[in-house]
Amino acid sequence: MREKNLTVSIAAYNMEAYLRQTLDSLIDERVIDDLEVFVVDDGSTDRTLEIAQEYAAKYPNSIFAVHKENGGYGTTVNYSIAHATGKYFKLLDGDDWFDTEELVKLVTALRGLDDDVVYTSVRAAYSDGTFRYVNGIGNPSETSKVGKVVPLEDIKTFPGIHGTFYKTEILRKADLNLPAHRLYTDTFYNDIPPAFCENARFFDFCVENRRLERDGQSTTRQSLVSHADELKQNVEDLLYFYESAKGKNLRHMTVVKRRIQFDYAFGIKMILLAPISRESLCRFRAYERELGSISRDIYSLDEISTKPALFIKLCRKTNYLAYWLLKLIPGGWPFRI
Repeated sequence: MREKNLTVSIAAYNMEAYLRQTLDSLIDERVIDDLEVFVVDDGSTDRTLEIAQEYAAKYPNSIFAVHKENGGYGTTVNYSIAHATGKYFKLLDGDDWFDTEELVKLVTALRGLDDDVVYTSVRAAYSDGTFRYVNGIGNPSETSKVGKVVPLEDIKTFPGIHGTFYKTEILRKADLNLPAHRLYTDTFYNDIPPAFCENARFFDFCVENRRLERDGQSTTRQSLVSHADELKQNVEDLLYFYESAKGKNLRHMTVVKRRIQFDYAFGIKMILLAPISRESLCRFRAYERELGSISRDIYSLDEISTKPALFIKLCRKTNYLAYWLLKLIPGGWPFRI
């Protein structure tokens, strides 16, 4: 059997309505033999597994249907990392899909690469049918970097799981093991492996179409507000990782620090999305008090200048009285992922 260049891990929980589009976007005779696709059915109650098995029967050397008891998103990733044989590794949500032509370009490029991580751009797909281009390294003007090695420290905005292709051996070197029954565990996938990477490369291919604003997604405003404590728990674990890693002489700790600071601030943004109230303010202050005591490096937010980070710093300077300025914004903190 042909050696695989890319393993794709598809987390599939009740994805009957979307899975065919997702899998069809992977099927092209130019690259299908380069792909190893795990469709990990996480205890679905619809026809997700049946659809996955149908495609696995058609492409037995490339698509593999996996059924497991429900354990949450992180456990689907853990399964795929443990069983992957591809040189590179990519996560794909069961309701997202690839631009097939862009995928062909990337897989063709991967055949001749040996970089530890490859970043691409992403296309955000909204429920109203519109799309938004998201540059993979945060600076659309830096076209000179396309296809070239990029110093990780130069990347100010990372594309997250939707535009990240790690070498599989990097994920194993990082001993990545995502927690079960917890949302937003992609934070571990985004933040930890860069400490084990030597180099990165960027291609301005919009390989993935990331579906947004779908009912039931973990990225809706309601879900973010309801599950803020789960991200807080993830950030707490990442703070302990950072503090323990500082003394191990790992590479790119500034990058890791920046990534975790981003998630620290995003955790507070999830609280800010809630109705403006004294209760929300108390949650905000408790978050800062509890997590800030674990790592002053991350608490400093000195590596990022996102809107949430700037607002957090303003709140600190005013003993959190600036929080009430959100009342001046109709609807509170603006929301669009």
